Amino acid sequence: MKLLFFPMLLYSLFLISRLRREFPCLLSSLWAGLLAGTLAIPVLYYGYTWILGRDVFLLDLATFILSVVFAFWISFRFALSCKGKPFGILPGGLVCVLLVCFLWFTYHPPGARLFADPSARAAGLFMR
Repeated sequence: MKLLFFPMLLYSLFLISRLRREFPCLLSSLWAGLLAGTLAIPVLYYGYTWILGRDVFLLDLATFILSVVFAFWISFRFALSCKGKPFGILPGGLVCVLLVCFLWFTYHPPGARLFADPSARAAGLFMR
């Protein structure tokens, strides 16, 4: 999820600084796409692992690629239609919350199994 979130966040900030005048709905549409793509990763991953009963590396790659394409497709559609403009502050606020959660949970993960490092069999970056 972080592999999609942080590069797209930086790219979105770059696009907003360059194209904000040409596309008045760009801000809210990029935030909506960022959220949609980031949330598509666990939905697709847990969906296919639930069906197959295991994870497959090639399907992990396909999940990531589909999520990136989905994120930019949502951004593109919303930027052209301006459907997200009335809700502009909501996606931006959710992106900020997600950013804080990513940063916080990287160094202070909860004890839930979802946050466990599968290679170290421990939670977080550092062994405790």
